[in-house]
Amino acid sequence: MVYHPIRPATPRHNGKVERSHREDQKRFYDKAAFYSLEDASSQIEKYLINQITDLLDLLVIYHLFRVSYQYAHCVIHH
Repeated sequence: MVYHPIRPATPRHNGKVERSHREDQKRFYDKAAFYSLEDASSQIEKYLINQITDLLDLLVIYHLFRVSYQYAHCVIHH
């Protein structure tokens, strides 16, 4: 994980960061138990891969919906 500090006095960015931390806490850290640093690293990696996979699934669904909507719109109006 790479740490990216935010600029001072940017509450808009801080809110996004805090929400991300809160969601990670709720979805992962509250449910996890770590037995070693290696175990923590492995669990975090699996969690992040699942998060990315879920996001990619949503993007595919969005794209398919958008393409089918555009096609239907094109067919109806031509």
